Amino acid sequence: MISTVFLELTNYCNMNCDFCANHMMTREKGYMSIECTKQVIDQLKQMKFQGTVITSLMGEPLLHPKFVEILKYSTNSGIKTNVITNFLLVPEKITVKKLLNAGIETLCLSYQTPNEKTFKIRRVNKAFCDYENKLMEILIFAINNKIKTQRIEIHLLQSLYNYLNVEIIEDYSLIEASILKIYDALYSDGFMPSKKNINKRTILKSINKFKRGNQYQDAYDIQIGPNIYVVLKRANTWANSLIPRGCQVDPEIKGNCGFFNSSLGIFWDGRCTVCCQDFDGSIFIGDIKSSSIEDILSGKVLTEMRNMEDMGLLMNPYCQICNGTIRRDGKNYSIIKKHGIINKGFNLANRVKSRLIQ
Repeated sequence: MISTVFLELTNYCNMNCDFCANHMMTREKGYMSIECTKQVIDQLKQMKFQGTVITSLMGEPLLHPKFVEILKYSTNSGIKTNVITNFLLVPEKITVKKLLNAGIETLCLSYQTPNEKTFKIRRVNKAFCDYENKLMEILIFAINNKIKTQRIEIHLLQSLYNYLNVEIIEDYSLIEASILKIYDALYSDGFMPSKKNINKRTILKSINKFKRGNQYQDAYDIQIGPNIYVVLKRANTWANSLIPRGCQVDPEIKGNCGFFNSSLGIFWDGRCTVCCQDFDGSIFIGDIKSSSIEDILSGKVLTEMRNMEDMGLLMNPYCQICNGTIRRDGKNYSIIKKHGIINKGFNLANRVKSRLIQ
């Protein structure tokens, strides 16, 4: 049984970020019908689905005209529901109180670019200070009130040591300053987290663990309050579709992918994929308008893909590119090698600093 369903309410977005594949998408844009969303949720409930529904694949879910109704229907159905949002439409589309008490399991706040300079790459007509204030409004409400949301994540997109040709957060000092700024703003009135182990000292230790080697992880959590976490997420290449200029990808047929057995992506028009990186719908496995979710998951297309994957082979060209080798001027493009000396210097300095703190 799959563990995650990406339910794309819309592929429209009110941002146009340089680090996202949104600007590369060629498929038609639209909104999932309310009937379709309820059909999916009803089927998952009937299947006794124990995983999580994420209300997006591409796009900003709060743009959907019926977002509040869909969210309520999903959470009231007993389906674990996560929301990933850039929160630009809070509180205009949904109030902070309603959002945090809608029964969401995890609310992911796609903050990503934590200062005025980096915020520009999101290409939106909005002042950074207003955006920052929206974030703090949500977080302050969360720590001062009893809410139903079980976990709040503030996502920061760090671009240390990766292939993405966009400079976002490449400086450890910016990461540290951004996290401590949020922490200080939350507890400026003297209120401290209920958990005794959450304080500035433990946060600095977590940041130093990240600096000493955890920057290579896809995601790294730092708790800054009760059920509130900053998540440092690595910028990705969208299956090697968003890579530096001058680079090419050599497709690789040999490989494995866990998505075939763990996830289902449902686009706004009902077409289905297995991959949350499949921004343009390149991996078609069925359509919920003509087939049930169970039939799609056990259907001929996905079964053949799984059988090939069991043999260590990837049959879809999109998967082969995702698994391919990035090259520049005929040579393997290694970001680790490119920043190797710098990384050794950072690691040495951070070990010394860590010992001084301890």
